[in-house]
Amino acid sequence: MNFSEVQDVVQGVFTDFRVILCTICIIAYLNLIAYIVNYRKKPKKFSKKKLKAVQASVKKEEQEAAAATEEQATEAAE
Repeated sequence: MNFSEVQDVVQGVFTDFRVILCTICIIAYLNLIAYIVNYRKKPKKFSKKKLKAVQASVKKEEQEAAAATEEQATEAAE
């Protein structure tokens, strides 16, 4: 088999509608998988009122935790 015969066979394979259809399906499938893997939900947006309430509760929890560690430290020192 010389090069021109090989070229004819390769051209016949690449221009066949089944090969083109399978290639398009595989590319679409891989794009779908990549989208699913990289999908990230957008975080919910809080209203300013709710955001301030959450921040206040976090500060309160931090203060309570700090007070608890201080109490433990004073109890351990006694």
